[in-house]
Amino acid sequence: MDKQKLLDNLSNKTYCRLCRSKNHGIGVFAIKDIPQGVNPFETDDNEETIEITDQDIVGIDPEVRKMIEDFSFFKDGIYYLGEYGLNGMNISYFLNTSKNPNMKSVEGGEGFIAAKEIKKGEELTVDYNF
Repeated sequence: MDKQKLLDNLSNKTYCRLCRSKNHGIGVFAIKDIPQGVNPFETDDNEETIEITDQDIVGIDPEVRKMIEDFSFFKDGIYYLGEYGLNGMNISYFLNTSKNPNMKSVEGGEGFIAAKEIKKGEELTVDYNF
């Protein structure tokens, strides 16, 4: 993957961030609407590291920019990100449980998709007893 594909991923496939949950400490929250059937945690285990600058991310959503600043290695004016951007963190590990989840497990528990449309600001949850 090249720099442009990384920037496209940051713009189009970064859906969530970690925030304080009213119910369970830390949780995963939508920073934009997530359509039903979308995997908001799409990654690839064979990622390469890509270098990007502040200028490269000028047009990126401010919420995503903040997460790049918060979670990326930064040295000498360069951010170092995996080719799948922030999704490489796979924050699905922070999904909280619910008896009325908006996410469902797929691939035998190896992944998740939105069980219904999830609105910006909603916490993503899954039934741990899948």
